[in-house]
Amino acid sequence: MRHGKAEQTPGKKDFDRELIDRGMMDARRQAARIFKGNVPERFIVSSSMRTRQTVQHMQEELHFDESTIQYEDALYLASARELLEAITHLDDLWKSVCIVGHNPTISYMAEYLTGEDIGDMQTSGIVKLNFDGRWANISQRSTYFEFYQPPQ
Repeated sequence: MRHGKAEQTPGKKDFDRELIDRGMMDARRQAARIFKGNVPERFIVSSSMRTRQTVQHMQEELHFDESTIQYEDALYLASARELLEAITHLDDLWKSVCIVGHNPTISYMAEYLTGEDIGDMQTSGIVKLNFDGRWANISQRSTYFEFYQPPQ
């Protein structure tokens, strides 16, 4: 998932940018649309303000346990290689994981893992992929593309 729509405030550090109202609403709508009744077991989230707020609004909408959220500083400016490294180190006990990150890396990773032409994911956009195997074995074109859902 890509984070929700954030402010564009001159002089403010990119890491500290907050969600605007649309970003908050889109995060909640996407959570209800995609995850209602099927909440991921784990959320791996960039530690930037806008990604933290995105998952917080999702959590408020779906009421999942806060202990399922894991914030990762390394995801903020992660390259595709670094994001893949993080994915391959996920715990195999987790069968469903939602990664909340940033473009262009999150869009590129979805394309890399599926071989699909997804393009530039919109803010609050979600790509659902399926993978049968150990996280350590995930690689290029090893997942099945289920759908891409932009906010509506």
